Formats: sequence, structure tokens, C-alpha cells
Amino acid sequence: MIKWGIIGAGNIAKRFAKSLTYEEDAVLYAISGRNPEKLQAFQAEHPCEKIYIGHENLLADPQVDAVYIALPHDMHLEWALKAIHAHKAVLCEKPAVLNEKEMQQIADAARTEHVLFMEAMKSRFEPAYIKTKELINDNTIGTVVSIKAQISSVFPPERYAETYLTRPVVGGALLDTGCYCVNWLNDLCSEEPAIKNVSSVVKDSVDYFIDATMQFGTVEGEAIAGFDRKLEPMAEIVGTKGRIVVERPHRPDVIHVYQDGKEEQTFELPYNHDDFYGQIHHFNTLIKEGKTESDVMSLNDSLRNAHIMDLIRYSL
Repeated sequence: MIKWGIIGAGNIAKRFAKSLTYEEDAVLYAISGRNPEKLQAFQAEHPCEKIYIGHENLLADPQVDAVYIALPHDMHLEWALKAIHAHKAVLCEKPAVLNEKEMQQIADAARTEHVLFMEAMKSRFEPAYIKTKELINDNTIGTVVSIKAQISSVFPPERYAETYLTRPVVGGALLDTGCYCVNWLNDLCSEEPAIKNVSSVVKDSVDYFIDATMQFGTVEGEAIAGFDRKLEPMAEIVGTKGRIVVERPHRPDVIHVYQDGKEEQTFELPYNHDDFYGQIHHFNTLIKEGKTESDVMSLNDSLRNAHIMDLIRYSL
């Protein structure tokens, strides 16, 4: 039985805890945070054996096999490194880091300590994402010429003060939902990107909207993320013989295929249990097999995701 600890007790930690109950060989063992009342409320909703005031106390527990880091983005590096050095397998909520330099520190530590680390890029583990890659690899739409992914919604201004997403350095649309959009380009384009154009809305050093166009060899890529406008969440892959449109690129479950001279095909591919479960099951399998790196979301994948986002950010 794999015993999990969750570092952080916010809403995303609750979603993780619920999804973990679908795994037969894993259990939520401990939760850590700073507020005893909040932790007790979490435990009442998601039963676990231990509550720790202070994340270092959770990491010191020899019963903990793996940790899920559910903290604000700017705290990921510190606690990922501490967990790795404590020899706990680490599943870290996206984005794993603020920049490529931080991700390199994590990758170096994980490889040196021979500890499993994976960024929780959940979209890669959804059936619709896997099917999309199969369709592309089967030449369904021919040679890919462009890829666009966008996730943008209106974040109510009255809530700005209560979230880290509108704080400088840690906040911004690129890090929050843009990392999912960049992931599509990262995974489907092998060439080093060259920035073509970046348009943005930046207020007080926080990006509220970004539209970045890049050239990956012969493939044009575009990532769009925002807090200030509503856009239909989608990924579109255009080829020489057709195109694929994926609904909700951060949690895909429906694919539309348009081939030249043929009727539209729609694939409805629901999640296994929920949109968190695929990555959890994959990670638990890696632990049971003694693996120290994922073959679906590798350390290099996280490094390249951070690298592409750095290129976009430096172009603002």
C-alpha cells in the first residue's frame, strides 16, 4: 500500500484526495499545513491518519512514501527539493516551477538522489489526449503544420486580492493555464521554438493575457492564456489533410476530426473516474515498478515546458 502525504490543504488538494480514493493500492495517510482548524476540516472531509503542522514534519515521517505538492507556484521549488532529499516520490502540481532554472535544480536533485519526480500535467493522461496523439501519429490529418491551444476566462476583479494568481512573479495567466497550452506545443513539436510574436495585457507586472506565436521548425505554434476575456477552451491541430479540434485542452474529453472530403468525426472519451485519476494511477504504477522518471511526463518534458514559457515571458 502506497502511503501518500499532501503538502498543502487547499481546494486542489481536496480534488487530489478524492481522486486518490479510486486507487486500490494507495491511501491518503497524512496532510500538512499551517492552520490546525483547516487541517482538521480537511481530515473530516478526506480521512487520513496524520495531521502535521509544518510540511517538514510530514517529510520526516518514514511512513510517507509519496507526496503531492499542492502549494502556490512560488513554493514548489523549496518543498520539491526538500521532499526529494527526504527520499519521497514527488508529484508536483503544475506548473512545477516558475522558470527553467528552478526546474533544472529539481531535475538535478531527482537524478542525483534517484527519486521519482513528476509534474502533474494531468492532460497528458486523459484518454482524449492519448487518442489525439494516436490520430496524429496515424497520419489522419497528414503532416502537422500548425498547433494552437487556448484557455482564457474572466477572473472576477473583486477576487484579485484573495488569490496569488494576481501577484507579481508567482501569478499570471501564463503560469496558471498557459502552462497547459504550452504543453501541447511542447509535446507535439520537437524543434527548438523561435518567437514570432507575443501580444499581452500586463498590469503591475502580472500578465492578464498572453497570445504567443512561435515557429517550431516547419510547425507554427500558438499559446493563448488569459484572465481578462472569455475564449472557448480548445486545442486545434491543423495538418495537410485536415484538422483536429480538442475541447478543453487542460482536461480534454471530446475530439472533433475534420478530414478533407469526409464527414466530421466526433470522439467522446470520458475521464477514468475524474480528470485527476489518470496521472495518479500512472504515478502509483511508477512507484510500484521502482521507476525514477515518467515516460509520459519526463523531467526533460518539464524542463522544456519551463524553457518555452521563459522564452515567451522574456519576449514581453
